Amino acid sequence: MKYLPTNCRRLMKLSGIGNVRIQITATPDAQMWFNQGLNLFHDFWDYESLRAFEQGVRVDPQCAMCYWGLYQTATTSHGNAPYFAIRLWLKLQASRATRARRNASTLRRVLHMRRH
Repeated sequence: MKYLPTNCRRLMKLSGIGNVRIQITATPDAQMWFNQGLNLFHDFWDYESLRAFEQGVRVDPQCAMCYWGLYQTATTSHGNAPYFAIRLWLKLQASRATRARRNASTLRRVLHMRRH
């Protein structure tokens, strides 16, 4: 099935998601969608935030801050997975380096004993 906007769940105006409000130059509808997108972004609801900013662009194509919101949402990852993956990789690398140093030290001792 193709992705069509008509197949998406209808976007709803939400309340109780936060109180961040930045006054922007836009229509009142775009202002509302921008504020909703910003609050959702700060609530770590990236997908819903993106949809709200998109709706802001739909109702006011001249809303520069709605485009800014789209950019922020698309380029910022609130997920911790990349952070923890990097930490795990670094830990594994440190473990391997420690093991390699230990093996090299043991090898030097063995070789030293064989010579004497």
